[in-house]
Amino acid sequence: QRAHAHGAGLVVSEMVASGELAKGRAGCDLRIRHSGLPVHMVQLAGREAAHMGEGARIAAGEGADIIDINMGCPAKKVTGGYAGSALMRDLDHALSLIEAVVGAVSVPVTVKMRLGWDESALNAPMLARRAEQAGVSMVTVHGRTRCQ
Repeated sequence: QRAHAHGAGLVVSEMVASGELAKGRAGCDLRIRHSGLPVHMVQLAGREAAHMGEGARIAAGEGADIIDINMGCPAKKVTGGYAGSALMRDLDHALSLIEAVVGAVSVPVTVKMRLGWDESALNAPMLARRAEQAGVSMVTVHGRTRCQ
């Protein structure tokens, strides 16, 4: 809300672990509840298609106008759990998560990703095309690899 008050046109929630949200863990609901902003965008991260779809459904049910899939987080805690930018190493698996989210909600779905895992795997253009074909409304590319 502070960012919006200072002129940000679109504000995204803190990253929410889809598995924790799908399992009803305390604290997750605070990050998905409608923020009172003109557009409420919830960012989900995860590695299991069922949890991603269920997390998206729950967030949309709580008033999310847009679901953003995080495939860009470089934190070891996230990539060690095979989420965030680690998904750039397996585009078929990444696409299964995208399809689960798009299929679970009627609100727009976006994806945030990196250029790739490292310099030898700059696969963002390929994933972006596949995400678009799966129904994603917008792709954001962080212009670095996970390893940079």
